[in-house]
Amino acid sequence: MRSSCELASDKKITRVMLRLLAAINGVFRVSSLIPIAPIIDPSWCPWTQALEESWKEIREDADGIAERGSVALNFRELFPERDHVGPGGCFKICVLQAYGFLHERNLRN
Repeated sequence: MRSSCELASDKKITRVMLRLLAAINGVFRVSSLIPIAPIIDPSWCPWTQALEESWKEIREDADGIAERGSVALNFRELFPERDHVGPGGCFKICVLQAYGFLHERNLRN
């Protein structure tokens, strides 16, 4: 069992790390080329026009994935460190490509 001193030290480290992360996020926020706003002008992301034009096909693909539930993985299976997202395994995700790797099984389906 860990001593109270060790636990207190862990809490201090956690507080320092959270402050550091907040500072890093602040730097990203002020140096971002994309504005931080609830609604972003489409001219900032011109590639979204292709998504808007293809929404019906995208919806059909999403419906097909939902019907074949085995393709969509529980979010926790892919990112166990994000256990707080989708409590109870209710959040599913279908990965086509992530971190530079293609998920061949989902690309075939």
